[in-house]
Amino acid sequence: MKTITYKFSTGRVNKVEVSEAFYLYYSKLVKADRLIDRRETRRHVSLDRLVELGIEPTISDEEERNGYFRFNDLRLEKEIKRLSSSQRKLLWQIYGERFTQSEVAEMENVTVSAIHYRLKRILKKLHKNLT
Repeated sequence: MKTITYKFSTGRVNKVEVSEAFYLYYSKLVKADRLIDRRETRRHVSLDRLVELGIEPTISDEEERNGYFRFNDLRLEKEIKRLSSSQRKLLWQIYGERFTQSEVAEMENVTVSAIHYRLKRILKKLHKNLT
């Protein structure tokens, strides 16, 4: 038997004993919930930053299916088109599909630091060409 602890906003704490199978299932749900929260926070921060720069991304249903970005800033769109297909794919996975860097690293069978470095290099290239 495992114990799950519930902490209420009032400060009250309840402990519940559950089976091993239920505990494993519950742990997966909690982990998935944390991932969603983190992904949503990152997405909002990223989109807010683009809006601050005067670049508002829009993705139609057809473009989303095709993995294509469209921005109201034609310069950015032009620079994204100049990237290699693997660079565009990485941008799409991170900003379009909203995968975390660790999820992309797992899909590509590389380290998280490799994905981080690639993304950093892409963003640096875009920034250099746009300023």
